[in-house]
Amino acid sequence: MQRETGATISIEERDGMGYVEIASADKASIEEVKKENQRNCCDS
Repeated sequence: MQRETGATISIEERDGMGYVEIASADKASIEEVKKENQRNCCDS
């Protein structure tokens, strides 16, 4: 996703939970990562 959107994605585990941070100078890139993550995360 980083290559396709140009956003930087960091995933950190704290207290047994995963925290995702998305950074980009372009808001559209951030929104695209959020949409793609939602699709990947919630597909059954």
